[in-house]
Formats: sequence, structure tokens, C-alpha cells
Amino acid sequence: MKTNPQHLLVSRALAASVLLLAGLAHATTANAELQSAELSRDGQALNIRWQAPATVDVYLADTPDAPAAKRKLISKADADGVHRLELKTDARPYVWLQPKQGEGQWVAERVLPLQGGRNFRDMGGYETVDGRRVAWGKIYRSGNMANFTDADYDYLRSLDIAVMCDLRSPQEREFEPTQWQRIDPALQYLAWEQPLMEARRAEVDGDGPSLADMMRKGPVTDPELTREAFKHNYRHGAYEFKQQYTAVFDQLAQGKAPLAFNCSAGKDRTGRIAALLLSALGVPREVVVADYAMSDDVVDFEKAFAAPASNSNTQKRESPFRAMMEQWSPEARAVLLSSEPEFIEAMFEQIEKDYGSVENFLERELGVDDAKLAQLKARYLEG
Repeated sequence: MKTNPQHLLVSRALAASVLLLAGLAHATTANAELQSAELSRDGQALNIRWQAPATVDVYLADTPDAPAAKRKLISKADADGVHRLELKTDARPYVWLQPKQGEGQWVAERVLPLQGGRNFRDMGGYETVDGRRVAWGKIYRSGNMANFTDADYDYLRSLDIAVMCDLRSPQEREFEPTQWQRIDPALQYLAWEQPLMEARRAEVDGDGPSLADMMRKGPVTDPELTREAFKHNYRHGAYEFKQQYTAVFDQLAQGKAPLAFNCSAGKDRTGRIAALLLSALGVPREVVVADYAMSDDVVDFEKAFAAPASNSNTQKRESPFRAMMEQWSPEARAVLLSSEPEFIEAMFEQIEKDYGSVENFLERELGVDDAKLAQLKARYLEG
């Protein structure tokens, strides 16, 4: 059940439209012949769709940077803008679309097909303001990773993840541990203690309601008060997690990728750093916001948090978060479990109020200066 369903319906439709049309944002560039492209899974098949005024050759590859010699032609001079590909292996597929004129484009699955994963998404494919694209298969965002199946671990091993940044608290990690060694014992796993909490909260939007204070007072029933408190949380969240967010930027700038970062839901702590990363790479704000809002369509959070933990280490323990949330009204809980665009917009609004721009915040608080920004763009943008 969602609070203010009409608002969320409009937000979701807007988010979907922005992401679908993101490829049209720069139709006057050299890639004008391929105006948009998307890929969706249907069981053991992929549906590939694109818009182009001329025919397109469709290629399949095992990596998102495979040279032409390593790409397999699966459809020649395809004119109808649609191709269905029946998958024969469990390896992650990447598709190269080559129009008759202009530059080609990689396309892949945004949401990874993990049986026990939560909100595990590839941040690649988004077009930047200068006409380049975020590389696929380099940066991943996710929620809780404690419930992966054996098949999920097999799939994740094929991604060659080098670094995993766990943004959760020590208590969350203890309750639902990430078995990262099963992905790769050599993987670098980073986790932290609690962030810089109360000191910053008094400095930012001091008159606003505090989500932490509300939780301490007992069950919450007012959805509008919850919404304002959650926006307040977003206003100071980027600063509070600056140690963790700095590390994510540093690892990526050093070329330690593929990299994955996660929290519990994969929408709040994870959503903020994802928004900052996409902004740093030059992805337009409306697309950044739409990527944030996508979590509502990817996960049924009410169902996810109501389900008992399936991890063998935690089967007999009740989640403290779940126990607390059960005391909230359904309307207030729905707000906390949502990814309404106004939450991430509140973060940007506060950053721009305090620092003048996202770029200034990145440099002054996260150490992302011009040199590091150039490194990030060189490593994670194509075109």
C-alpha cells in the first residue's frame, strides 16, 4: 500500500518515460542514426528494441567492450526495430547494435536476473550531456545480498567484481551477512562503522522533523510527517556518509572495477551515491532522478521486508527493523519504503543550497577534484 498513490503513479510514469527516451536526448550527435535502444528479459529470452531510420545489424558478446572480432552477428540488416534472442547459456549477454550509418551502441539488462538478489542493477547505458554513455558492466548498485542462491553466485562470479562496498551498519551486516567470499575470495570487501550522524543533523534544515527522533518516540502513523522527516534525512545523508561515498569514488578513480555498492533496500544510502556518481559523470538530472525512482518498480519493498530472513545464520532471529516497522501505520510505512523523486531532489536541493553546485560538494567533501573527475570520465564513459 502506498501513500499518495496518484503522486507515485505520475512519478513512476515520468521516470519510465525519461529512461525510455534518454537515448533521444542527443539525436543530433554522430549517433543520430540509432535514436534509442532497450533490452528486456522474458524468461530465457531477451527482447531487444530500438529506433533507427535505417537497418541495424545486431551482435551478441560476452563482455561490454568486446572488439568487433569477438562479436557474434545474430541479425543482419534488421529493419523492424525488434529482435528476440533465445538464451542458450547462463553468461550475461551484451548486445551491440550497429546502424547502417552512425555509431553503434551497447545495450544490456539494467536489472540483473538474480533469484535471491534485491535491486541489483547495472548503472551503465545512460547518456551524458555531452553525448557519451556510461559504460555497462563497470558499476553496480544493489540492496541486501544475504539471500543469493547457488545459481546467483555462479552468475555473479562471471561479472568479475573487484570491489564491494557495503554501506550498511554493523548491526545490519551481522543480521544479514554478505557472503562475498563465495563470489571471489580475492574480492575487496569494504565496510564501515556508523556514519557522522547527529552533529550534522543540527546544522541542516534544523527546523525539519528528524526521522531518528520519530523512531525513538515509538510507532509512527502520520504519512505526511514521515515524508517530511525522510526528506530531512536525505538533506543531510550525503554528508553523513561522506567517508563511505569518498571511498567509492576513490576506488573507481583508481580503476578498481567492476565495483558494486549496496545497503539494505538498495534505494536510500545506495540511491544517494548512485545519484552522485551519475551526476559526476554528466548524466542529466532528470535521468538521475528517474534512475533513483526505478527502485519502486523493481522491488515490492513491503513484501520484501515482511518476509522472514532466509539466510541460514539468521533464520531464527527477527529483524529489529522489521519488528519496528510492523508497529507503523501502513500509510507511514509505505512512505519509508518508497523511492519518491522528491527525496533525492531534496538531497540535490540541500547540496546546491550549501555548496552552490554538486561539483563543489564533490570536490570539497568527497575529494573529487578536476583530475579525479577526468579519471572517472575516462574510465567509465564511452564515446
